[in-house]
Amino acid sequence: MSERRTLAILGLLLGLLAGLLILLRIGIGGRDVLSLGFLVNSIVDLVLGIGILLGSLMIYRSDYGTGGLVNLVLGIVAILIGNDEVAGILAILSGILGLLAREARS
Repeated sequence: MSERRTLAILGLLLGLLAGLLILLRIGIGGRDVLSLGFLVNSIVDLVLGIGILLGSLMIYRSDYGTGGLVNLVLGIVAILIGNDEVAGILAILSGILGLLAREARS
């Protein structure tokens, strides 16, 4: 397996983990009242989680630079708005691996 594919698979796995961690935060479990703040946070988590999953898929499908950039930006956004720091860091690492895969030899 080439260097490029190895980095892409590692980027995919980290991105999948980050996206799933963010999406798992959406659960309504145990809430009696739906508030506007809860709905806004859920929509933001949904957009971030799906965006990171799509970025990871782009990394895996050989669009390394674009997928890496998407995950890098969404990871920074996740950290800045304070949704999930661990998932944000994983998304940033996934983005860096995607950008490194673009520059790696085949």
